Amino acid sequence: MRHHVITRNAIRLSQRVNNRFNPKRPIHFHLTPRSSIPIRTLTSKSTKNEIIVTKTSASQSPPPTPPEDTAKEKEDKLHHLQNEIRLHFHNADYSRALASSETSLALSLSHFGKRHPVTASSYNNVGLMNKMLGNFSDARENYHSALRIYGDTVGKDHESYAAALNNLGNLDRFEARHDESLTGLDRMRLVDSAVEYF
Repeated sequence: MRHHVITRNAIRLSQRVNNRFNPKRPIHFHLTPRSSIPIRTLTSKSTKNEIIVTKTSASQSPPPTPPEDTAKEKEDKLHHLQNEIRLHFHNADYSRALASSETSLALSLSHFGKRHPVTASSYNNVGLMNKMLGNFSDARENYHSALRIYGDTVGKDHESYAAALNNLGNLDRFEARHDESLTGLDRMRLVDSAVEYF
C-alpha cells in the first residue's frame, strides 16, 4: 500500500468533535475531485496527532503537466512587471525594483531573444536600479548592453539609442557626485566622460 500526503486545502473534515482533533474518534475525509484525477476511496489511520491516509482503490495517475505560457501571457507578465518596477522606483524601493527588473529581463530574453528593443529596455531598467543602489559597474555593464542592442536593432539615429547614451552620461555624473571612494582625479575623469555622451 502506498501512503499519500493530503494537503490541508485538499480535504474537508466532515466531522469535528468539540472543534478539536480527537484521535479516539473516527474522522472522515472528502477529497475535492479534479477532472484529471480519479476519485479514490480512502481509509485513515491515526497515530497520536498524525494522520496517514492510505489509497485503497483506483490507479495512480500522474499530475497533469502545466502548459507553457502563450505569447500573450508572457507579454501580459512583462506589462505587469513594468508596472511593478515603476511603483517600486517611485517609492524609492530600489532593491525590489531591481528584483522585478531582473525578472523582466529574464522573461524578455526568453520571449524576445537578445536582439530586441524590449530586451534593451529591460537592460536599461536593471542598469537604472543598480545605479540607484550604488552598484555602478553593474549599472554601466547593463547600460552598455542596452546601447549595443539598440544600435543593432533600431540604429544609432533612433531616439532609444540616444536615450541609452544619455543614461551612460547620467551614470558617470551620478557616480562622480555620490561615490565617496573616488579621488578628485577620478571625479574629473567621470565628468569628462559624461560630457562625451551628451
